[in-house]
Amino acid sequence: RRSEASEDDDDDEKEEEGKAKIDPSRLRVVDLRKELQARGLSYKGLKATLVARLTEALNQEKRGEGEDRDDASSGNGDEQEEESDEPDIEAEEQEAEERRRKKKEDEDKRRMIEVGKRMRKEAEERRRKAAYEQAKKQAEEEERRQKQEEEEEER
Repeated sequence: RRSEASEDDDDDEKEEEGKAKIDPSRLRVVDLRKELQARGLSYKGLKATLVARLTEALNQEKRGEGEDRDDASSGNGDEQEEESDEPDIEAEEQEAEERRRKKKEDEDKRRMIEVGKRMRKEAEERRRKAAYEQAKKQAEEEERRQKQEEEEEER
């Protein structure tokens, strides 16, 4: 029994060491979300938001506040106010991302229209040039034919 208890204590120590060694800025978004979800924190938002949230949680855990978080959050108005701001920040980030995406789509659409116009203009220019060359060739052919007729009449 004593060895089992000491193994459990070792596991707890390793888990604490593992938490302390986490560098949120190096984690992927998927891993950040898992870490936040495991701590019962919001796991929605952009990577920068997730990194900040996990960093704060890790700092609280280091100070020993991580265990008291559930008790403190129910009675502390500041934390509740901070949590109520998070959806607004996330909504603003999503709106900003949507605006960037829309702007890029509009720019891409404008470029495609410009490319289309340029291609139509170039095609029209080629048609005009071909028509000019054909007319020139016909005129030269007609002139040559007239010369041949004149030469034949002179003979």
